Amino acid sequence: MKKQFMLKTIKNLSHSQKDFIIIIFLALIVFILSTTFNFFDMILVFIRLHDSWQLDDLIVISIFLVFALAVFSYRRSKELKWEIHEKTEAEGALLQANKKLNLLFSITRHDINNQLMSVDGFLEILHQKVPDPLLDDCFMRISNASARISAMILFTKEYEKIGVTAPAWQDIPTLIDTATREAPLGMVVVKNDLPPGIKIFGDPLILKVFYNLMDNAVRYGGKITTIRFFVEDTGNDLVIICQDDGVGIPSEEKDKIFGRGFGKNTGLGLALSREILAITGITITETGEPGKGARFEMTVPKEMYRFTDAR
Repeated sequence: MKKQFMLKTIKNLSHSQKDFIIIIFLALIVFILSTTFNFFDMILVFIRLHDSWQLDDLIVISIFLVFALAVFSYRRSKELKWEIHEKTEAEGALLQANKKLNLLFSITRHDINNQLMSVDGFLEILHQKVPDPLLDDCFMRISNASARISAMILFTKEYEKIGVTAPAWQDIPTLIDTATREAPLGMVVVKNDLPPGIKIFGDPLILKVFYNLMDNAVRYGGKITTIRFFVEDTGNDLVIICQDDGVGIPSEEKDKIFGRGFGKNTGLGLALSREILAITGITITETGEPGKGARFEMTVPKEMYRFTDAR
């Protein structure tokens, strides 16, 4: 029973604990050989030029360290191989699970959108069949609710892409120029005052962040005429700023605007932007003065940005 208990106890030990026991065991063997059988004296006959207890001690210690290092290296290599095997299996299982979930979400989105199209179609027919002005408000509310559901379904499609592709170094001035060409700006002017060659480590979807900031500024800026992008270097972190000259954001709404569903449109753009930036530890806050324009500050940790051109 004692033997079985000891074997079970040793089996439950971690690799590091087993390594420690083996090294202690080897140390005892080395000590017994060196003191009882004069094992190392036999070796010293061939390599020692003169009697020296210091040389004996040095050789004993060296051989012990070689044994210990060999055992530790062997055990560590086995442990690393097992860890790599487990990680590979876990990544494979996670990849398969993600594929199945993405397929399920894709089919579900498709079916929901088809049903929404049916709802919108029958609603339009019903509206034409029952031309009652008293019901116009009800028809409008139903239509708006359907549009918001459709927008939320689109949000899930965009959200599932976050983190799928590995983060990489993104050229921010170039991305802002690209977003400027794609965003519905109308007469609003975008000033890209970022220094050339500035890159941040972020999710490839970060382009959507700058697009959403421009789109929101145009939608809700009121008297807005200009959107400006520039940076402030705090010494540790880098702050990328998007500032406009519109009506700004009320103080009581500064935190709410990043919540999902808040806003006059779908209320999903800023929530999505925050999640995209958070992949690599970038935060976003609104610090503008109400009535004088919105100001979004994206704080990039020091290790997540770099300048590729000479400054």
